[in-house]
Amino acid sequence: LDFQQEGGESHEPVRYNPATVDFASFLEQLDNYVAEELGQFNPDEVAVYMASFGEGTSILKAAGNYSNLSQVTWYGSSAYAQNGTATLDPDAASFAAGHGLPCPVYGLDESARFKWKPIKDQITLTIGRSPDVYALTAYDALWVSANTCATTGPDPGIEEIKERFLTIAGDYFGITGNTTLN
Repeated sequence: LDFQQEGGESHEPVRYNPATVDFASFLEQLDNYVAEELGQFNPDEVAVYMASFGEGTSILKAAGNYSNLSQVTWYGSSAYAQNGTATLDPDAASFAAGHGLPCPVYGLDESARFKWKPIKDQITLTIGRSPDVYALTAYDALWVSANTCATTGPDPGIEEIKERFLTIAGDYFGITGNTTLN
């Protein structure tokens, strides 16, 4: 569900360059935003959503130094999910553990294991690490797109493409499972 359609409110984001090393000015700005929200809402009604990559560990480590940021729950993005660097830094790990930090990530359908496991194993052998789950979703997206193009003829209209795409996606069971779109 859409957060704002469900009555949620969001503040202007604090943006930074991922190459940033010192997050003090960004965290100070964020701490001020959270202070504004805490003036209107209870701490359990205010949260921080951290959309980051590996630099999230530096952010978490420093966030404990800000009183307002320390009062609210934190959420992370899928890009930070399963990032092992936070567990290697005691301050970041402590802050994350004390403030929730669930990081949702797309999961593979166990009923499609017979399809995705051999492909995942082959990719792992080839590149020397487990592929990101989004590589497997891209695989399915390519197949749905290719099947759509193959069945719409040489010069379809956009409505025909959209209708056929939804039908193909609804009927396709790929390596990530059912690809029906809502």
